[in-house]
Amino acid sequence: MKNFSVLMAAITMFALGCGGKKNGGAASSDKTQGGWTVLKDGRAVQWVDDKSGPIISRGAPPPIPAALPTHPFLTTSSLDIASEGTLYALVMKSKDFPDYLRLLKEAGYDVKPAERVGWDVYKNGERVEWIDDKPGQLISRGAPPPSPSKPVMHPFISASSYDITTEGELYKLLKKATSFQDYVRLLKEAGYEVKPAERRP
Repeated sequence: MKNFSVLMAAITMFALGCGGKKNGGAASSDKTQGGWTVLKDGRAVQWVDDKSGPIISRGAPPPIPAALPTHPFLTTSSLDIASEGTLYALVMKSKDFPDYLRLLKEAGYDVKPAERVGWDVYKNGERVEWIDDKPGQLISRGAPPPSPSKPVMHPFISASSYDITTEGELYKLLKKATSFQDYVRLLKEAGYEVKPAERRP
């Protein structure tokens, strides 16, 4: 696809230290967009960024629940359990971030800049949770869900923990909340700070 080629060129230039100030649509493919969304048949299946970071699964916990696997040149967060195996194989095959995008294209995936979405929750200056005001999954960094094949869902929020030590308190506040706005109010009353997120978890 033409758009994909433009995106690839922008990423390659960024990696070489030349990107970031191109004109037109390619310029929107930089860090201000908060990574990229991978789609299959129009459906989002993965969020990816070209920074070293965790490989986050929606299907099964890592072998040691408190230790997320990290990758040397990208960060990924799965949005679809059924696609995880194929996408992980492509990650392992890739040599660098542009190569991963090339492999995605060859496998029939589309990639587009991700929009900024959701909010980050901070405690004493440390980011402890990502939240969004859409029904979705509650992702724990401390312990796997009761059944790895059945993610924990919530009727009015999506949340992803960054900090094991605050998970218990955050979950109690969420159980008390009657809406997303009420949860944000409870967070602030408990001493947390809530800011617009720069990227998905």
